[in-house]
Amino acid sequence: MARPIKDDKKAAISVKLPPYLIEWMDRQPESRAVLIETALCSHYQIPEYLRPVSVKKKPVKSKRSQAQKNVTGSVIVPVDE
Repeated sequence: MARPIKDDKKAAISVKLPPYLIEWMDRQPESRAVLIETALCSHYQIPEYLRPVSVKKKPVKSKRSQAQKNVTGSVIVPVDE
C-alpha cells in the first residue's frame, strides 16, 4: 500500500538574502524557515484558516547548531499550488 501524500507538505526552495539578514536570522532562536514563514504571514495578513498548523503554534527553539545553519544556507517555506 502506498504512503498517502500530505496536502500541506513543505517544499525546499533557494532564497537569496543579504548577508545582514542571514546573520540576524542565525542569531534568533527560531529556525530561518519559521522566521520567514511567520514574517510573510504577518506582512501579507494571511488569514488563520489558511495557515498550516506549524504557523499557528508558538515557534520552538531550533535544534540546529550555529555551524549547521551556516553550512546549509537553504530555507524551507511552504509553496501553494
